[in-house]
Amino acid sequence: MKRSLSLLEPTPQPFARQVARVTGMSVAAQVIIPFFLGIAVLLLLPAVGTVVVALLTGESLEQTLSWASTAGMWVAVLGGAWLITRVSRISWRALGFDVHRWWQQLTLGFVAGSGLIGLVTAVLVVTGAVSLRWVWSADAATALAVAVLYFLAQGMLEELVYRGYWMPHFAKYFGQTAALAATAFFFAIMHGANPGLGVIPLLNLVLFGLVFGLLYWRTGSLWITGAAHSAWNLTQGVVVGAQVSGNSTGVRLWEATATGAPWLSGATFGFEGSVVVTALGLVLVVLLLRVGRPAGN
Repeated sequence: MKRSLSLLEPTPQPFARQVARVTGMSVAAQVIIPFFLGIAVLLLLPAVGTVVVALLTGESLEQTLSWASTAGMWVAVLGGAWLITRVSRISWRALGFDVHRWWQQLTLGFVAGSGLIGLVTAVLVVTGAVSLRWVWSADAATALAVAVLYFLAQGMLEELVYRGYWMPHFAKYFGQTAALAATAFFFAIMHGANPGLGVIPLLNLVLFGLVFGLLYWRTGSLWITGAAHSAWNLTQGVVVGAQVSGNSTGVRLWEATATGAPWLSGATFGFEGSVVVTALGLVLVVLLLRVGRPAGN
């Protein structure tokens, strides 16, 4: 059943080890169970955790970013990883949580994610597509802490399922090229109901599904991939104050306002609706595919 295109050959050793650690041998163990369990971890666990914490604390469920929703997100990350390891009989290391120099991997991912969205911001501001205005108030310190904790978990949760869980399991059955494409497709589809979604945002979601997938393919590290995703969203939504895939955070240091054409500024979808992100995504895909490959491959 395994098929591999030369585009993804030779397989980097970190990802090859992750695929080798998949214990299940049937289509149910490699595809069906991971798919439905992954959906449950992505959608059900955050919702259940949020409701339980809200009931215990009396907090309103109307706020998108709250202590309840943040706790629900962390419940989903930790509880989801535990469930995955128990049901699919794999280790935390097999998901990409290798404890060796984990803090260095987290730092690398965080710097990469925040640096890339910082580059996008600089291009949009210089071209006049976006303007920034300082809006931070010390009164919002608690809300800021909630937002930071929320996004640190949110990016990691998505990478846990799409890359740490699905990619090696799907690669074991379908081959790594199909696994990379499928996880990028599902990553985009799961954002399909977000406000402001259009052709360019959808293309960018697929592209960055490929970027995060290739980053995991290269490194086999969820510390790096998850931190990069979290830092991208955190910097975009909380530091710069743009919409994150069409959603507003409600708390920010700066406020980004679209002042240029929608195809350049991203309009109501945020920076991820901009062709600047499209160009960045294409460059990153090429770099992640080509850098470090043997000559002539």
